[in-house]
Amino acid sequence: MRRLVDECNAVGWTVTTSQIENLEGVQRRGRNERRRVSVDELLALAYVLKVRPIDIVVPGDAPDDEPYKIAPEVTITAATARSWLAGGFLNDAEWVAEMSESMKWMPPEEAHNLMMQALAEASEPLKPEEREKGKETSG
Repeated sequence: MRRLVDECNAVGWTVTTSQIENLEGVQRRGRNERRRVSVDELLALAYVLKVRPIDIVVPGDAPDDEPYKIAPEVTITAATARSWLAGGFLNDAEWVAEMSESMKWMPPEEAHNLMMQALAEASEPLKPEEREKGKETSG
């Protein structure tokens, strides 16, 4: 723990052992003192631990189909959460509207690259199990 604290301090995030323990949800006096993490702290911690920030937010070892709460009343799968955090769209049914709205705020080159990626993904052939699933729902 001391090494982690020292490395965090070395990158400019002044933190104590107690604060790191609180991030981990260490039990003290019979109550959980876990606290929320700012985006700046998340990035510093990921840098020091040499992991992707997304793997701190949604544990990398969580099964793809594991429920993951993103709001008090909203639960999605871990795979969907990872995809969304990595820049994907949360609701496939509304991806065109979401992408269109997102592109309004992007630099033109980034919007173009996103559109080209979406077109490439849309033109990929279906896997055999996806073709079978499509037949089941259409017939």
